[in-house]
Amino acid sequence: MPVTIVYRSGPGETMPTKRYFEFSEGPSNKFWEVWCEGAELFTRYGKIGSSGQLTVKDTGSKDAAKKLHDKLVKEKTGKGYVEKGAQKGKAKAKPSGKSNAATEAPARVEIPEGAFRLEVVEGKSAKFWQIALDGKTYTITFGKLGTPGQTQKKKLKDEWAAKMEHNKLLAEKKRKGYQYIYTGPQPKQPAQPASNAQLEAQIAKDPANDDNLAVYADWLQEQGDVRGELAGLQLQVAKHPKDKKLANAANKLLDEYRAYLFGPLAVYYNPKLADDDRAVGATWRAGWIDELELGAPNIWGDSPVPQVPDVEELVRLLPKVPSAKFLRSLVITRPTADGEFQFAKSVEALVKAMPSLPALRRVEIGRFSYTDSELSWSHLGPMQRFWPVAKHVEFLKLRAGSMDLGKIVLPEAREFQLETGGLDKRDLKSIATATWPKLERLGVWFGKEYYGCTCSPKDVQPIVDAKGLGKLRHLGLKNTQLGNEIFAMLPKSKILKQLESLDLSMSHITTDVLKRDILPHKAAFSHLASLDLSRCRLDKEGEKLAKQLCKNVDVSRQDRPSEWEDEDYRYAAVGE
Repeated sequence: MPVTIVYRSGPGETMPTKRYFEFSEGPSNKFWEVWCEGAELFTRYGKIGSSGQLTVKDTGSKDAAKKLHDKLVKEKTGKGYVEKGAQKGKAKAKPSGKSNAATEAPARVEIPEGAFRLEVVEGKSAKFWQIALDGKTYTITFGKLGTPGQTQKKKLKDEWAAKMEHNKLLAEKKRKGYQYIYTGPQPKQPAQPASNAQLEAQIAKDPANDDNLAVYADWLQEQGDVRGELAGLQLQVAKHPKDKKLANAANKLLDEYRAYLFGPLAVYYNPKLADDDRAVGATWRAGWIDELELGAPNIWGDSPVPQVPDVEELVRLLPKVPSAKFLRSLVITRPTADGEFQFAKSVEALVKAMPSLPALRRVEIGRFSYTDSELSWSHLGPMQRFWPVAKHVEFLKLRAGSMDLGKIVLPEAREFQLETGGLDKRDLKSIATATWPKLERLGVWFGKEYYGCTCSPKDVQPIVDAKGLGKLRHLGLKNTQLGNEIFAMLPKSKILKQLESLDLSMSHITTDVLKRDILPHKAAFSHLASLDLSRCRLDKEGEKLAKQLCKNVDVSRQDRPSEWEDEDYRYAAVGE
């Protein structure tokens, strides 16, 4: 079924009386417009010079609409908005080139379900372009905002050819500066955004403090901002997680005000999609997005959200997403829709977006599985420009087959995790010489020589010597063909004494080295709360002996040698 949205009027339509107001103070330059059509009240608002956001409320009667109209005008003028004039009459059959599309009256237009609509505003020019795909046929509608536009149809030889051309045309429009517009159901009650700079500064300074969020939620509710109502519901859900009525009410509000809450990401958000088809996933906390997952749905899939060739285009939008103001966690899953995974563009976009994300504390780049891509087919790219903007990051996890870490400086980092199938010794040196005085957890995958690992035991020595790792309590040196050598280095090391847990899993650790180099010094491991030797090369005897080292030793899922292996074979669980 078609989805009805509201936007500007076309030629020859009767224009209702409108009242237009502006507010300018410091960097804030906003407009607000209001008018009635029968029982419906329309408002349009946004930055001066933009087309703004349009909302409509069905009040039930003309009198109710007029009453609400007068109430809102009184509220706006009380906040300092200044009226710039009213208009009444009929739209001209041929609008002049000097007319401003942003001040034309609205008309109802039907957008087919599944269609994608894009708009662009350049100076006085405001245009739209939309495309709807139906099997082997696609329909394009385009023109000036406020007009019905022109329609073109094209039928191709099969559905696949139609889909490919459909995606190609969308990509061309995006390259020309067109932006996706959310065309889903619009709320009847206007969002009435409100903000308090002082309360927001308190939240940004201490983003983990729920009390500050609760105070802001109360304030937003008093101002009539729907975010306050959402925050109140989500705070209640946090206290009563099993209450389905509360959860459903919060989800209903999220869906109804999707365009307002997600901003430019609204068109990419669909919570009903499976992970592989999802471009945007969100976890909420007291009215604000707490964690965002951004990824490019596979090009061969059938996702109903717009195609995302590179997740960089989503990362670029983050500063414009209203609800991401206090984002604490960002996850980039699949960076590209086709071919090998390349993260360089999304990392560069994140570097530019970070100054607008003052509460960001957790970053994960590369949350994907082997069903999405082989690990060796992923490339992180240069990270040098990331470190200066990541000074507040406390948790960082990177997963890629290759990378260029450079000089790592993370003054607030508590945890760093790196997963790879081929660690270059230059990147291991970056880790060993990193500046992270508060680091408590460190996990490093080495991988296999065949897939790019060039590390030697000598390269691991600075970590074993605990250089710059005075607060480290949990260490993982895993997925390595150097497992025996690293294990043998630990009994007399400086790092072991300060650790609470040690993870050497997924590595070439054999029973003979356990007997010869470890068990004579088993007292050195006895203080550990846990030791992970799972997925190594221990035989049954080795499994029993390893359990003498400390209270909790994991020796599950040992990998037994195969007949085809020669004496020089070195095991690591993950390479490709």
